[in-house]
Amino acid sequence: MKTQWYGDKRDLVKWATLLHPCDERKLKSIIQVPFLTDGESSHKLYVDDRPHKFPMLVWEHFRDLNHIKPVGKKAGVEIRIIPEGRFHHGQRDAYIEEVCRAIDASAGYPKAVFLDPDTGIEPAKADERHVKVAEIRKIWRCLRPGDWLVLYQHASRSKDWRSKQRRKFASACGVLAVRICGCKTIAHDVVFFCAERK
Repeated sequence: MKTQWYGDKRDLVKWATLLHPCDERKLKSIIQVPFLTDGESSHKLYVDDRPHKFPMLVWEHFRDLNHIKPVGKKAGVEIRIIPEGRFHHGQRDAYIEEVCRAIDASAGYPKAVFLDPDTGIEPAKADERHVKVAEIRKIWRCLRPGDWLVLYQHASRSKDWRSKQRRKFASACGVLAVRICGCKTIAHDVVFFCAERK
């Protein structure tokens, strides 16, 4: 997920989706795996057509992933963001290993683990915008019974993108039952796939 996309309308649907199973299934924790890459922060503020430095204080405030934590606190859900570093495509394996270690070390109560790449599951080949099917499978194996795996999926140009990507997600998790969550009025171009580890 690029920092520039954080805090947009899709985040409203994202966090509504994530709080739903917490409320419905009494989950006490959400672990967000942001696949965070650096977005553009070199924007200029123009005053009378003259460029001025954009205040980093403003940029950092509205792009800080940790600002969601008070929402979790109000909902009675701990929100953790792992890993703390940036995602680099060339170091994917190390990133996923760190995610798995953090999941293994997490408390024993049921939780939602949220995979938040830029666009979702890899098409034919993954780049920094995607999560690989093999990575979903590896993270799924780290979950305990009662845990949920949730994945952000952006629309592609294919008309049946929801069903194609849902099948990939279901196959990676080895399940048939996958919930699809979304909000057509706020962000019709994204869905969230959700599966419970039995």
